[in-house]
Amino acid sequence: MSNKSQIERKVRVITKEVKRLLPLKYVKVVIKEIEIERRGIYKDLGGIGAYCPNPHLVEIGVDLTHPRFIKSGNSLLAVSIAHELHHAARRQAGVNISRGTLLECLWSEGLADMFAYEFTGNKPLWNKSLTDRKFRALLAKAKKNFKGTFTNQMYDDWFLKGSKKKGLRRWAGYALGFEMVRRYMRRNPGKTPVSLIGAPVGKVKWEVS
Repeated sequence: MSNKSQIERKVRVITKEVKRLLPLKYVKVVIKEIEIERRGIYKDLGGIGAYCPNPHLVEIGVDLTHPRFIKSGNSLLAVSIAHELHHAARRQAGVNISRGTLLECLWSEGLADMFAYEFTGNKPLWNKSLTDRKFRALLAKAKKNFKGTFTNQMYDDWFLKGSKKKGLRRWAGYALGFEMVRRYMRRNPGKTPVSLIGAPVGKVKWEVS
């Protein structure tokens, strides 16, 4: 996939399909090509980056030259759009997904990744599976900062860059959040990423098992 008009058409189709599943009001999905000097940031993500800066906007950046995007652009777009539109719906429901606490951010990212997984059948490239031992070790680290103010540095450490000093690999927060949600849903049949859109993590009886 390398034709911009083809990409725009595919994005419209995916967005329409996702909107059928989510309680979304107006939201605009903007597609743009990633600048050459920034393409290295998205190298390990298949040449695609996505962001939901507010409840009514999703921005998708694509590297049209990335081999994986050329080969698998449709599936990469579907995962990213589903993830970000879930964020938009959760924001529209009044949940503070990125400026609250580390716990809230973990939960919201986990829900978005689970929704994307259920919608496409594929986990996002940034979400790496955890063994039970690694899950519990990572959870123990996160619990030390569950309730404190969620800072930009914490976001970098847990979700973007990782931290050797803190023993966090890149994207660790996504893996932890996904596993938290997966275990919660396993214990609570009927609960889904859609049914939980309007529920802050403080109202969810989440516990480790």
